[in-house]
Amino acid sequence: MNRIIKIFSCILLTTLIIFLSVCTKQQQTDSLIATEWEVWSITAPDRIFILISPTPYPVKFLKDSTFTIGLDVNTCGGTYSLYNENYIHINTIYCTEICCDSVFADTLINIFRDIHSYKIVGDNLELIAQNRIINLQNVLDNSN
Repeated sequence: MNRIIKIFSCILLTTLIIFLSVCTKQQQTDSLIATEWEVWSITAPDRIFILISPTPYPVKFLKDSTFTIGLDVNTCGGTYSLYNENYIHINTIYCTEICCDSVFADTLINIFRDIHSYKIVGDNLELIAQNRIINLQNVLDNSN
């Protein structure tokens, strides 16, 4: 009888863990898609190299698997795919070609093409490429 209770407890605990991990993944995805973000820096994975954004660049991931990025002058957009937990692939990216975005904006787009995963902690989003991380912050609606 004791053994049956232990087996049942293990099954119940495993089911609970699976349920919570699925909820967490869905919350991460919903937070990525349902939120407006602003770029505030680009860092190296070791955080030693930091470029601070000269202006907030808005980034938005939409439910239809498209995204937009506002630069100094140009606007970029494209499509993305989400895989497994926190993996993202930028499928296509297109930008208008009006003159003269900043060096930071050009760097941002070049890194954006290589994003492979993301991490959300609180109001912060990290878009992770092989050797750089784009750091964004949730744009909170302060109109209330």
